[in-house]
Amino acid sequence: MQPSSSRRHVTALCVAAAVFGLCLPGLAGAEPGASSSPDARASLKCGTVKTRNGGRAEFVNTVKATCRIGRRVARRANGRRYGFLGFDCKPTKKRDVPGKLYGCGRFKNGQGQGIGFIYRAP
Repeated sequence: MQPSSSRRHVTALCVAAAVFGLCLPGLAGAEPGASSSPDARASLKCGTVKTRNGGRAEFVNTVKATCRIGRRVARRANGRRYGFLGFDCKPTKKRDVPGKLYGCGRFKNGQGQGIGFIYRAP
């Protein structure tokens, strides 16, 4: 059974937040200084890519997905919500981050996969 669309968004945003260290430990019920997600330690740092519209996707990070897939998905960023390769990508409205923080998530073979990056428009 596939999770609901809203659950996918929450998972994707939590993955992006964990990758960038934006989660507050108190919200997750963890002790200060402890990682709120075991997947945060297993993330891959995949660098920066140019997007199709001339912008940049910086600090591309993936959880349980390859860097190649992460860069391909990030290349499609356009400042709005989009989907590619089964990933549903949604920008957040985080005010203290320059650019837009994207969280992308999908479920494949019963496992959640996530991609997080910061998009800067051209």
